[in-house]
Amino acid sequence: MFKALTFVSAAALLLTAGGLEAKTLFEDDFKAGLDNWELIPGGGEIKIVKSDPPKYGPEVMEASVPGGTNCLAFVKDLEFTDGYIEVL
Repeated sequence: MFKALTFVSAAALLLTAGGLEAKTLFEDDFKAGLDNWELIPGGGEIKIVKSDPPKYGPEVMEASVPGGTNCLAFVKDLEFTDGYIEVL
């Protein structure tokens, strides 16, 4: 099971090669649902759950796949060059 994304928000950051600047490429408060997210491997489930204890905020995004293997949640249709993504 994968739990992350504190305070029920997520931001993909593009960092320059020097690491001095960051640009928000995507931000999601999950109010419109979870359709912007995809799992690798597929066939899993993404949901918002209460954090107990609230270590990362009152609610977190939880991703799981059948069999309990590792999974990765990523933003659909996000394109950029010369950087990397950091999920907060």
